[in-house]
Amino acid sequence: MEHAFAAAAPDERSPALSPDGHWLTYVSDESGRREVYVRPFPTGDGRWQISSDGGIEPRWSKHGREIIYRDRGWFLAVPVTPGPGFAMGRVDSLFQGTYLLTGARAQYDVSPDGSEFLVVGAPPETRTLAVTLNPFGRLQKP
Repeated sequence: MEHAFAAAAPDERSPALSPDGHWLTYVSDESGRREVYVRPFPTGDGRWQISSDGGIEPRWSKHGREIIYRDRGWFLAVPVTPGPGFAMGRVDSLFQGTYLLTGARAQYDVSPDGSEFLVVGAPPETRTLAVTLNPFGRLQKP
């Protein structure tokens, strides 16, 4: 079954359904920067902003009581209590590192007990400028 979720603007991406299937977390740039939100799924009133200073790639913990997301190299977690009166706790910084960032979909997963992360790595950026003088001088004539 397909449910219409977002209009053409703003840019909304990275949907992640809660383990119980009743909540959807996603990223929207309607505020002018990418932030993480959660709302009832497939229908219902309310929408809550999870991140406060930008966020991408939200994921639910396996037990559904925490939303994990990324912001500028940091992995952050927010405890949540889904239900009629959705509530969230204080954002906690988990760890940071140089990992692949796409913003389109999560490049990581969390173990069922929440103690381990599997993250797609990215090598540190290396920029090398190579200059070849007289490249045609290397060609051999038949």
